[in-house]
Amino acid sequence: MKLLRQAGLAPEALLRLDELLIDRRLTPGETLVEIGAYSESLYVVLEGTIDVFTLEHEQVASLTAEDMTGEKQLLEPGPASNMLRATTVALVKELDGPAYDQFAREYPESAFQLQALLARRVLQELKKAQTNLRLLFETFKAS
Repeated sequence: MKLLRQAGLAPEALLRLDELLIDRRLTPGETLVEIGAYSESLYVVLEGTIDVFTLEHEQVASLTAEDMTGEKQLLEPGPASNMLRATTVALVKELDGPAYDQFAREYPESAFQLQALLARRVLQELKKAQTNLRLLFETFKAS
């Protein structure tokens, strides 16, 4: 998976990580994550489409091949803020908390590299949200 390779993991660590990933096959309409459900997993979409919905049932994104979600939940487990639902048959790799902890015990340096990649992605999302809020505020202020 291209996204996980971006973390710069050693080849043997990347192979071990792949062994720890859980294969998930979803059918259309199947929910992967419910809003408010405890979540500690990172998901990488291999095939298909997973839609992302807010509490208000607003679709805010569609995830397709090589997209990743759940970075925040893997770093800091807790209630999911979005619902993830397959719109097509989808193949997903899941890295849950216990598997990540196992990986971190076996490959601590690689786990740190993976955490750094996930933290950068979370920061990018926060910056994007901040920009969107600023634009919304400017639009509201101008009207």
